[in-house]
Amino acid sequence: MSSAGLVEQVPLPEITPDHYDRTFALNAKAPLFLVQKMLPMMGSGGSIILVSSAMHYMGLANHSTHEATKAALRSYSRRRGSASPTRSAVAVTYRAAGSAAGGGGWCPG
Repeated sequence: MSSAGLVEQVPLPEITPDHYDRTFALNAKAPLFLVQKMLPMMGSGGSIILVSSAMHYMGLANHSTHEATKAALRSYSRRRGSASPTRSAVAVTYRAAGSAAGGGGWCPG
């Protein structure tokens, strides 16, 4: 299970390369390489859970970079069938309880 995340509220005109790189490194890059490293170690039928939020659905002010990273997580889990064609292990995204959308739940993939 991967649940690390960073949220810095920054208005779109004020997003810097440093802010973008820091947010994507923790929220999108780290989970991708975690899944990549874990797949060969997993047995058939295993699951990797990427904890996310519903932010990428909501369009909240000053959350553009964070929302983009959550959309990336959802995209990673949508590609679960092609991630490991010789295994039945999958990566799924879970919207954490208490997110702004209310309640938890599996994101459709």
